[in-house]
Amino acid sequence: MITTIQMSPLSFVNNCLRYLACLCQGKPPIEPDELVLEHLLIYHSLVGSTPVNLQVFKDVRADIISAVQRRDSLSLAIALKLPPLSWEEQLKTICAEIKTTDLAALVETLLPAHKTSDTASNDLLSNDDWTVRANVANLLGYLKIEESVPRLVQALESSRAGMAKPAFPYIAMSLAHIGTDNAKAALVSCLSSSEPWFVVDAVRSLTLWPLSGVADELSNAMLVPHHLSDYMAVAIARRYSIIELLQHPTPTVGQCALEVVIGVIKASSSTYGANVVENTKVYLGWPFIKEGLNTHPTPRQIKASLELSRWLESNLPSFDPALPATSHQLTADHLGHVVLASLQWHKPSTQDSQVRHAIELAGELHLTLAVPKLIDLLESKSAFLNETIESLGKLGDACAAQALVSLGSQLVNLAERSARPASAHAVTEVDPDSAYSYWLILKALGQLRTSMSWPFLLQATNDFAADKRMQALSSTIHLCSSVTPDKQTKEQIIKAVAQGLRDPNLGVRQVAIAGVQSLGLIEFLPDILTISCSREVSLRNQAFQALQSLAQSGHSKAVLKATKQRLAWELNQDKRNRFVSFLDCLK
Repeated sequence: MITTIQMSPLSFVNNCLRYLACLCQGKPPIEPDELVLEHLLIYHSLVGSTPVNLQVFKDVRADIISAVQRRDSLSLAIALKLPPLSWEEQLKTICAEIKTTDLAALVETLLPAHKTSDTASNDLLSNDDWTVRANVANLLGYLKIEESVPRLVQALESSRAGMAKPAFPYIAMSLAHIGTDNAKAALVSCLSSSEPWFVVDAVRSLTLWPLSGVADELSNAMLVPHHLSDYMAVAIARRYSIIELLQHPTPTVGQCALEVVIGVIKASSSTYGANVVENTKVYLGWPFIKEGLNTHPTPRQIKASLELSRWLESNLPSFDPALPATSHQLTADHLGHVVLASLQWHKPSTQDSQVRHAIELAGELHLTLAVPKLIDLLESKSAFLNETIESLGKLGDACAAQALVSLGSQLVNLAERSARPASAHAVTEVDPDSAYSYWLILKALGQLRTSMSWPFLLQATNDFAADKRMQALSSTIHLCSSVTPDKQTKEQIIKAVAQGLRDPNLGVRQVAIAGVQSLGLIEFLPDILTISCSREVSLRNQAFQALQSLAQSGHSKAVLKATKQRLAWELNQDKRNRFVSFLDCLK
């Protein structure tokens, strides 16, 4: 089968690949999570359609028509084992052709009422192959067969577990296209799912209803935060006007609108790319958001105002001439007191996005008075643990170091992790949530101006997981810019950099080279010269930058001498040319 691929911006693709890498384990070939991969393809339109002039399309068409004529659901199931994204429009084309001649036979084949044997079922919506379920759901939704809703609801429920999970978004959207009350009720029940992708799918599907029919349900979903909330925000913003949401008479819908603005702007710098803000036009809500900031500031209102004002200043500064004044207002003391007050009454188990924003704002607005409360939330393992870790890192208060190290020691067994062989590739963590919090702690410790961070960070530079080693080494090096290490610690740091230069992971080696450059470690000059001959372009370019930096920091004679010596016995002409060009730059 040949498909045409519609690629999104390169930056997004790189983000997707990094995200998938975190979900995969061991050595190549890496097998990504099929549920995640299918959702990324759906929400970012990374797959095109199969052209109708190919022989494969003609074969599939013939098989489907034959199966329908014979009312043979099992044969139809075999014909529908196709990637749903790249075949959706073509299958609808075939379905539309059959519909004009024998709709009854088509529906009966898609939705059979009995089993053909004791061992095999011709119920296509419960087929073991998720692509069959997805394609059948797409066709039933396209035909708007209301009598299929009960079976679709059952399929939606059964697809929430096992190998059929990737069919979930297609079944959910099929129910939305049919649009009955029972279909809506089934989708609403999915908003409380523990799988964030299913919540995103339910929200996207519910947006096919008029806002008046789903406003409360969508608002309640947006006010319960999770790590995919930006996908929900984009889905809502694409369907409804932000002004319509902000001016809605129901207060929770107005709060939902603020969450939508926050989520879309977050998506613009990560998952969807910069143009998503302009495409959804959420910036048009700025006058209403600014008015709310003046009349009734809350952490959510402050967060939305801060994020949108920053975006406007960078992208549409002429939209509001008063933007500089508003930006100054957002750092005012009385708004800081609003944030601090919100933190004071927060209970660790509470999952309120209002409090999540307060925790994040404490770091963004540099509210040092929030440090004791944030440490309390850290020690009690608040529902917003990761946000608390990041905020403490931004505040940079040394008082948080002990609490962060203590939490990191509880989350992972660092001694056990350090004893395992260093992985060159992405790994799957046994407890991914704890591992991510641990990674955030490594990042935060590098921002605290205290030597208490070094022992934990230096031990973590031996972690078996490449991303943890990389962050630990990066934080160790960054900490040197604010804290001068003692002799013993400096020796350990140099040892960690040396180990990083030989690390099996490319990213760790790049961090180590940056460490040589920023710390001026001239003793690693031979190693950097060797790396400058690497086949990896990014690695050798970084090595030459480090050489130039060492030369400019008072070691020009040593760099010049060592480079000339290396040039003298180098036989490869390309490498010789690079060394000659570098020497010319040093003159």
